[in-house]
Amino acid sequence: MDDQEKLWIRESEWLVVVNPTDQEVDLNLGLYEAKGRREHCWKVAPRRANRLHIDPLVTLNRHHGETLTSSVPVVANWRRHVYWYDSRELMTFWTIPAVAAETPSVRQPEAGPKPGGQPPANDR
Repeated sequence: MDDQEKLWIRESEWLVVVNPTDQEVDLNLGLYEAKGRREHCWKVAPRRANRLHIDPLVTLNRHHGETLTSSVPVVANWRRHVYWYDSRELMTFWTIPAVAAETPSVRQPEAGPKPGGQPPANDR
């Protein structure tokens, strides 16, 4: 939210991604707005964190949705910072921890019983 003439606060949204693996990760952020879906893709180096400022990617002051997929497991955290317009002081923030969904090409088959069969030995 960013409309200084109508609001007395400014909200800013960020996505923080941590890549705990030893390989570079490809990330895909799906953005859903009234005008449709689009994607923003980027990479995070091995064993590094990276933050993405969401505000420039969406229409300000409008509802939107997001999905995140990655080529390897990562940890993601959405953050919303709230500031007073007349101060640089952070008033409050919300944080939403999440885990990115792996892309289908990397997803491992789930272990479990086959229809009509026995569960794997380690599940008995």
